[in-house]
Amino acid sequence: MEEALSLAGDVPEVVIVGGGEVYRAALPWVNRLYLTFVDGEYRGTAYFPAEVPTPPGHEWTETHREAFAADEANPVAHTFVVVELVEAAGAAGGARRVLDWAGGDHSAAS
Repeated sequence: MEEALSLAGDVPEVVIVGGGEVYRAALPWVNRLYLTFVDGEYRGTAYFPAEVPTPPGHEWTETHREAFAADEANPVAHTFVVVELVEAAGAAGGARRVLDWAGGDHSAAS
C-alpha cells in the first residue's frame, strides 16, 4: 500500500476502490471515508471492514449525509455519508464501528 500511495504522487486525494483486503490495507492512511449504505441485506464475498482505526488524539466526525428514497431509477433506498478523521485533544483512539453511521448517528465518539 505504501508503494501505491507513493506512486500517486502529490495529489489532493487518493481514492481507494477495492475488495475487503484492499480497504483493510489502506485504512491506516485514510482520513476521509465516502460510505454508501444500501437498505436491505445482501450476500457477498467481500465486505468493507466493520471497524475503522482511530488514532489517539483523533475522532471520526460526519461531515455530509444524503438519503435517497427508492424510485424508478434506483429501486433500493440508500444513504451516502462522508466522515473525516479530525484532531480531538484527549480522544483515546481505538476503533469506530462503520455501521454507527448507517442509522444517522452524528456523534464523533470513537
